[in-house]
Amino acid sequence: MSKSLPSSSPSPRRVDGVTWRSVLLALILMWPNAYWVTHMEIVRYSGHPTTVSLFFNVVFILLVLLSLNELVKRIKQAWALTRQELLVVYVMLAIASTLVGHDLIQVLTPQLSHPHRFATASNQWRDIFFQYLPDWLMVKDPVALKGAYEGTNSFWGLYQPQHYRPWLGPVLWWTLFISAMVLSLLCLNTILRKRWTENEKLSYPLTQIPLELTDLSKRWWLNSWFLMGFGIAAFISLVNGFNALYPQVPLIKTRVVHYDEFMNSLWTQRPWTALRGTRLSFYPFGVGLGLLLPVDLLFSCWFFFIFSRLQLVVSAAFGWDQIPQFPYIRQQSFGAYIAIAIAAL
Repeated sequence: MSKSLPSSSPSPRRVDGVTWRSVLLALILMWPNAYWVTHMEIVRYSGHPTTVSLFFNVVFILLVLLSLNELVKRIKQAWALTRQELLVVYVMLAIASTLVGHDLIQVLTPQLSHPHRFATASNQWRDIFFQYLPDWLMVKDPVALKGAYEGTNSFWGLYQPQHYRPWLGPVLWWTLFISAMVLSLLCLNTILRKRWTENEKLSYPLTQIPLELTDLSKRWWLNSWFLMGFGIAAFISLVNGFNALYPQVPLIKTRVVHYDEFMNSLWTQRPWTALRGTRLSFYPFGVGLGLLLPVDLLFSCWFFFIFSRLQLVVSAAFGWDQIPQFPYIRQQSFGAYIAIAIAAL
């Protein structure tokens, strides 16, 4: 009896997205992306993309790359970026946005120079806390500080040695510290990845957007539900944008609005007066992010919001609202955060 050999199918070829052109493209795009984020969050102080877990600036750049990539394919298929390369660009830009966003570089950079720039004899900063500021982590050269805060007559004047040289040492040391911090977070993710991904099967909903956008086989841009949702959100944003430029254009209120007059007229007797000041808002991006969250988490969001309002009403009914901060909503929220952290670990 002849024994047939088991047929072995060739394993699929692994496509590597970390290529020289994907890394180079991401490095080039980091410059305009950092300028864009800084202009939104510091200069105009609007949008604030890095305060939401899904950075819309990076999603927008990915959409532009996808459009340009389709044009490149028509010229020569080999020149077009693969899905893996697009995801590498997305990840690198997302990490870069985190570093230049709120509560990191935007806060760290002024701290390097602010104490020495604004120390005077009247505030006595030099005597109070300058002994705790290491010189090698701070910028104290008066010429460099004046150039940073007041500027010069020309753009290239800022790049004279006397203006940038005092920054090199502190920036280098802080860069090493931030790199070590990012590396430690990467190591922590490596430790938790196997359990969260393989054992608990967490879906990581915020990764679904780039994965869906780069999956061109689904032709998501022709989906009627996508076009309707995108059209509604885009229409609201465009109208409100024109309202900022031309006030005669009516404003579609979706941001946080205190309906004080409405609430005051609706809740006139105790204990319902405790509901005054309740915020009503309709964020299109919040609705979109909600579709990515697990159903039980979505339930917790709206249920405990209503439950917190009911606590205020009950507290007012029994006169407990005279106790400062009762019923301790913030403390309850902090306890929930601690419980979620312990459960995750």
